[in-house]
Amino acid sequence: MRQFTEDLRQREPLNEILKDVLGAPGKRLRPRMVLALGLFGQDFEKKKDRLCRIGALIEMVHGASLIHDDIIDDSPLRRGKRTVQSKYGKDMAVYTGDYILGKVLYYLMEMGASESGMILGSCVQDMCAGELNQHFHRFDCQVSEEEYFANIYGKTAALFEAACRIGALEGGCTKTEQDAAGKLGEAVGMFFQLRDDLMDFQACKQWDGKPAYQDFFQGIYTLPVIHALNHPATGNKMRLFIEETRQGEMKRDVVRERLNGLLFEAGGVRYAGSCMENYKKKAFNLLKQMPGGRGKEEIERLVKTLASRIRY
Repeated sequence: MRQFTEDLRQREPLNEILKDVLGAPGKRLRPRMVLALGLFGQDFEKKKDRLCRIGALIEMVHGASLIHDDIIDDSPLRRGKRTVQSKYGKDMAVYTGDYILGKVLYYLMEMGASESGMILGSCVQDMCAGELNQHFHRFDCQVSEEEYFANIYGKTAALFEAACRIGALEGGCTKTEQDAAGKLGEAVGMFFQLRDDLMDFQACKQWDGKPAYQDFFQGIYTLPVIHALNHPATGNKMRLFIEETRQGEMKRDVVRERLNGLLFEAGGVRYAGSCMENYKKKAFNLLKQMPGGRGKEEIERLVKTLASRIRY
């Protein structure tokens, strides 16, 4: 990633910003999926370098999307560190994200990875559509579960799906195996985003540098809230409560306490947890149909590690 993002002309402040971006490493889940699915193909050792390069480019797409997300959300922190938009301004952040996407396009072409590039290009379209629709439905008490699931597929699961499909493709798997890899990636991605949304309700403190209840305060209603809005016992109370919170006169601690009460009454967190478990089971069922080996073990370990952090 450092090699791919380096500005050969050593221009400032671009170099300084890129050092900040690469200095806050995440979990690198998507590159790990690329490599894990590549292990299902033939001659992994011969293809490992190319798979690492492809994985880096996919992670760069993810990183660029986070830079842009932070601009829209006006987020001061990402993984406990100041965001690009917070430190350098929104204009600088836009150009940095665009610069990284330009690098991705250049190196995909240089590698002759046109088929992988088409998969990734289609994925970026889905990511943008998911984020656009989520933004369109901010503070919308009528947003449906179907719209929620479509949004989280676009904003998160699509890139997991692309990572797995590209890993299988570049690893030399058959078309049928590539399709199975894509379905696995989608299931893992949906599980991951549901987990992320549930963790937003875990505590009145930060996790991974993100303040708890942030989505709700920004008008992004995730599955626990949507379930409470549709529940006969809490629907009207939740709508009245949301209207009160939008007036901005209620302290955040009071908002959290009342929100927790409504979600508990509706069983919203538990319902979202059951949906998350269904996607986890789907991922493991798809894994069972795949041949054993290092790739399978890596994905099992990854999903189990993610699942161990969430309680509901």
